[in-house]
Amino acid sequence: MTSQLLLLLLLFCVHLQSTISLTTCPRQCICHEHSIACSCETSEKSELIISSLGSTYITSLVVHTCDKVTVLNGSFSGVVLVERLSFIAIGRLYFEPHAFKDILQSPRQLVIDEFFRFRNSQIDVIAMEAFHYLTNIDYIYFHKTKIGRIERKAFSKMYQIDHLYFKESIHIGMIESEAFSGSQIDELIMDGVTIESSHDTFLLNIDSENTIMKNCSIYLVPRKEENVIEFDDEQKIIEK
Repeated sequence: MTSQLLLLLLLFCVHLQSTISLTTCPRQCICHEHSIACSCETSEKSELIISSLGSTYITSLVVHTCDKVTVLNGSFSGVVLVERLSFIAIGRLYFEPHAFKDILQSPRQLVIDEFFRFRNSQIDVIAMEAFHYLTNIDYIYFHKTKIGRIERKAFSKMYQIDHLYFKESIHIGMIESEAFSGSQIDELIMDGVTIESSHDTFLLNIDSENTIMKNCSIYLVPRKEENVIEFDDEQKIIEK
């Protein structure tokens, strides 16, 4: 009897998950079954704000072709996002702190791509703990992206991330200390990245099996604390 009840409960949960959908489609978006595509192409507004999506099941969410996109605090609270979250051809992208707070399931893939399609386009700031709460992701991929500043612990406490890529024509203005602190990332690759200024502790406390930096130019700023060596001469520059 107990096994039959468990089976019925399991079947009910599967059915419930498959039938949950957005009660209303977000503005400037097209919704089909469990997929959402948001754009500014046909809208009078060139700016898109992603706020609370509500408790819902989404297979994929694509945001593309906007001058500016802002992801608010708690936008993904209660969301099961299964496959892919993509930001493509965005002029300026901003993640507020805790943008992914209380997400029930993180997407297998998170892609940020083709920001140089717009003149002077960039992510102004990746705020502190913006990517906090993300778990079980195959890869997070930044491609051809300009980032103004990555704040302290912006990528902190992400768990079971297989790959985090910054690849090809990546330009970062500043990376603050402990940007990846407390995160479990199997492989972190920076390839073709220029960092104008970075705290020399930006990789401190990351749990990574494989960290690779190649074809990168990084201007390291040493800490100025007690019991830490200060550099009076020309700052360290790494070019490989």
